[in-house]
Amino acid sequence: MAGNSDLQLSRRKTRDKSVALLIVGFILMMPPIVRTSLFEGSIFGIPYTVFYMFTVWALLIVGAAIMAPRLRDSDKSREGDSTGQGLD
Repeated sequence: MAGNSDLQLSRRKTRDKSVALLIVGFILMMPPIVRTSLFEGSIFGIPYTVFYMFTVWALLIVGAAIMAPRLRDSDKSREGDSTGQGLD
């Protein structure tokens, strides 16, 4: 039983992290936050706002790529658990 509760806790943590990534990404891409980063300047010849938006976007993609295998493994293990129940 302890293994099952640990597995459920692990699944919940993984899903919570994925929701947190979505919320952080949403907040960082909101226009008020982006407007606070507006100033005259450039990085490597790219306007700062464009650099900011693409950097946040790239970091969200990297975060999602790191979390995707964990979410996929969590879904596979859940499907394996649910198919074995109720057959006895």
